[in-house]
This record gives sequence, C-alpha cells and structure tokens, in this order.
Amino acid sequence: MPTILTQSTPLTTEEQNLLHDIYKTRLRYTIGFLSGAYLLIMQVNIGRIIKPFVSSSFADSIADYAVIFCWLLVTTIFFGWIFYKRVNPFRKDYKQGVKVTVTYTIVRKTYFPYTNQYFIELNDPDYMHHEVDEAFYNNCSDGDTAYLYMAPCSKYIFEKNGRFTII
Repeated sequence: MPTILTQSTPLTTEEQNLLHDIYKTRLRYTIGFLSGAYLLIMQVNIGRIIKPFVSSSFADSIADYAVIFCWLLVTTIFFGWIFYKRVNPFRKDYKQGVKVTVTYTIVRKTYFPYTNQYFIELNDPDYMHHEVDEAFYNNCSDGDTAYLYMAPCSKYIFEKNGRFTII
C-alpha cells in the first residue's frame, strides 16, 4: 500500500487551475442533473399540482403536495450527498493550495512497442497503472520507489513524468 508522507508542497498554478476546472465542471453537471430531476418530478406530478385548483377536497390536495415535497426532499438530499462526496473535495483542494507526496513501490514495468507507451505498475489497486515517459521508464526498475503528488481531499493524482491511466 502507498505511504502518504507528512510533507506538503504548494500547488503550481497549472495544478490549481486543473483542480478549479474539475470542480467547476462537476458542479455544472451536478446542478444540471438536479435541475433535470426537479423538472422530471414536476412534470410527472403536474396533475397533483393542478388538482387542488379544480377539486374542492382540501385533504387530497395536502396529500398530493406532501408526496411532491417528499420527492423533492429525497432528490435534494441525494444530490447534496453527491456534491459533498464528488464535487466539494476538489473545491477544498483548490482553496488549500497544497499537495502531498505519496510513495508507491513499482511492481512491474511494461512497454507496448506497437503504441510506443511505457507503463509502471504500482502497489495500489486504485492507481495500478501509470503511464510514464521513456526517460523515467529507463531510469527506474522493479522494486524502486516512485513519488507521486496527490491532492489530500479529493485523492486526485497529479501528473509527474506521465499521466494516470487505467488499463
């Protein structure tokens, strides 16, 4: 398993802009899906919304509004949970402006000659394969320690001599 070192380094402006872009994109999609869910709930329940104006039964209209309110409440709670789990950590990392160093052990090196790609396999199942450039591939060997930078809240791995890839 990887070891997170206690030292933290400041984010570069490129990394900070990347975290900000990821945050804005995920926020936009979350708000879009929430708005779509609200519209879907309202469209499905349009009969219940109009019914009190045509009907004289007050008890039925209260029950209809209670059902709509429950659907809206459940949808809001669900998207609030998605926001705090999937979107807010990128905002926190962007605001903090630091990254931590994570050490991984290189388990195996792999080269694909047809695509001219170099990969190292790491000892973490979440970030198992990492694409690297040729110089880094030639300088490391099996069992060496690789140092990668990670955002502390979102667990996002930053590029360093390559890009993160899942095979």
